[in-house]
Parts: sequence; structure tokens; C-alpha cells
Amino acid sequence: MATRLPAGVGRLLERLATPETAEALVALAVQFGLDQPVRTYVDPARALSAIDHALAPAQVERWVTTHLADGLARDRARWHAHAGRVGDFLCAEARAEARALASRPVQLDPKFLRQIVQQEAVQHMLRSVIEETLDRFVNTFKPGGSGGGLAGSLGRSAFGFARKAGGGLMGGIAEQIEAQLKKGAAGFVHGSMDLILERTVAILSSPEMQRQMGRSAVALFDGALALPVKSVAKAADTVDLDDILDTLPGQVAHLLARDDLRQVVLDEVEAFLAVEGDQPLRALFVDEAALAGMIENVTAVAVPWVQRFAGTDEFKAWLGDATAK
Repeated sequence: MATRLPAGVGRLLERLATPETAEALVALAVQFGLDQPVRTYVDPARALSAIDHALAPAQVERWVTTHLADGLARDRARWHAHAGRVGDFLCAEARAEARALASRPVQLDPKFLRQIVQQEAVQHMLRSVIEETLDRFVNTFKPGGSGGGLAGSLGRSAFGFARKAGGGLMGGIAEQIEAQLKKGAAGFVHGSMDLILERTVAILSSPEMQRQMGRSAVALFDGALALPVKSVAKAADTVDLDDILDTLPGQVAHLLARDDLRQVVLDEVEAFLAVEGDQPLRALFVDEAALAGMIENVTAVAVPWVQRFAGTDEFKAWLGDATAK
């Protein structure tokens, strides 16, 4: 049996069913809401609670599985079909500013550099480069080596005459000299590694190297902007995003559990309210066109919502009960 409503309530419901009345009501509500202080809507504790609920592990997992994973797959397909270059995504001003930042001399902390060069892989690389360089130097003394070798450089000297007269004697001596030189080179590298590493740190932290690294960074930046988007997408295909996405809910939960990060949220919301809290909400819209656009969007959603809500039996029952008291 339908709820019997007073005549005035019935007329109200009839009017709310029309777009004009619903729009007038929404306009009143929107203007009232815009005149309220910002702190009416924003509270540090509520903001933190809202983040906790919105980014709860189950919520994040649902978002990842329902939207993010498929969205990234669609993005990959888009990037593979993209005909532009990476630099197309930066406006001229942003590109110039980023390039200027890249061109600054790179200042590396010597303590950090020492930690890097002490890594086994770095020491192995330096040792290999130096030993190979010394080996190549030693090879120049061999017949047929770079520059004709030691014997070749002596030509028809007494050494060359003695080599011929000795029936290959000097060839054997050359091999012994070569072996001793290589052995000495390896010993030199091993015994001088600490000095080599310290000199490496000194060179990397020198002003000249800082300028060189800045120039290299600019070249790298320019090269990155010139890359076709397709090539970046192809390189990204080597990354298994599924494994990364699987860790996302746990990573978000880990961050939200950190007291220092939670305090950052509270501090920043309080800092925002210290500036904007007593202002009416409309003051956040410095551009009248932006405010008008927001009102238009809210109205477009709220008017049909009010009409539908006013037509529900639950609202009619509530309204009849409220007006009967």
C-alpha cells in the first residue's frame, strides 16, 4: 500500500521530479557548500583515515587486478604503436629547464665513491682494464708486436745482430723478459690496488670530471628525448610487470604503517589548513571559469540524482514521517 502523504509533501515531491526544481535545489546546496570554510570538509585525522580505507590492501589488490593490470597492458599496446619520440611529451619550457639541470656539474660525495669502488665488481673491472692495458704494452716488445716489437725497433743494431748470431737465443730471452714483465705487471696491479682505487675516487670527484659528467648527462638527456617511443616500449617489455604489481598491495600497506609517513600527512594537512582552512571553499578556485566548470559538472550529476532519490519510496516514507511529527 502506497504511503499517504500530506498535500504539501506531495506537491514537493512532484516539483522535485521536475528538472527545474531539482536544479534550483542543487544550486542552493552548491552555493551553500562553496560558502563554507575549507576546514568544514578537511580534517587531518579524517584525511588520514580516508587514506587508510581507500588504500587498504584489499582495495589496492582489487584496483590492481580489475583496472591497473589491464590498463598497463593497453598502455603497452599504445606505446608500441606510437609514432612519436620521448621528447614530444615535454613542452619547450620543461625541456629547457630539465636540460639546464642535467648540464650542471655532477658533484659526487667522495665517501659515496669510496663505497662504490670498494665493491668487488668495480675492483674486478678496474683490475682487468689495467692488466689488459699493461699486457698490451708488454706485447709491444714481442717481435711483430705494435711498432714492430722490441727486436724490430732495434733493427740492425747490435741486439739484432746478436739475436741472429745466437741462433734464436734472444728469442728465448725475449720470452723470458715478456713473462717477467707480465708477472711484474700483475704484481704491480695487485700491490697498488688501494692506491689505484684512491686515485679513481680523486679523479671522479675532481672539478674537471664533474664538468665532464655534466656534459655527458646533457648528451644522455638529448639522446633519451630523441628515442622513439616504440623503442622504449620494446625495452619495457623485458620487465615482468605482473611480479611488480603483485607486490603493490603489500608495499602500500608497508608505507601506510610507517609512523613517519603518517606524521607527514598530518603535518601537511595542518599546514594546508593554516593557510586555507578559514577561507570559503570557493576561494580555492582562483579562476572563475574553473569554478563555473566545477559547478556545471556537479549540477550535471546531482540534478538527476536528486530526481531519482526524491522518487524512491524510502525518501517518501521518511518525508511523510518527518512532516507528520
